[in-house]
Amino acid sequence: MASDKETISEEMLEPSFGQMKRSFKDKDRMRLLKQMTEHWKFSCSQAKRIVELFQAGQARIDAAVLMHAFVVDPFNFDDAILALFVFDDEKAAVREGIGASS
Repeated sequence: MASDKETISEEMLEPSFGQMKRSFKDKDRMRLLKQMTEHWKFSCSQAKRIVELFQAGQARIDAAVLMHAFVVDPFNFDDAILALFVFDDEKAAVREGIGASS
């Protein structure tokens, strides 16, 4: 459960972030992200950096939804993460995925 985990430090995040950045496929980024969420929680600022690595569309939506469960400051989610989405249908898909109303 996310509440049993510590928030990852910037120093600890950098190697995994770099590996995600070098990955060419979203499925590889998602695999790495899932591994990271097994061990850490994230600030919305860190989550935003990670979600931005995913291509726009379903992969980015999936990453945002996954990250929501592991952020320590969910009150910043709309401003940090949801703001990455340009289209209303993508924002709605994220909101639905995290169980939030529009």
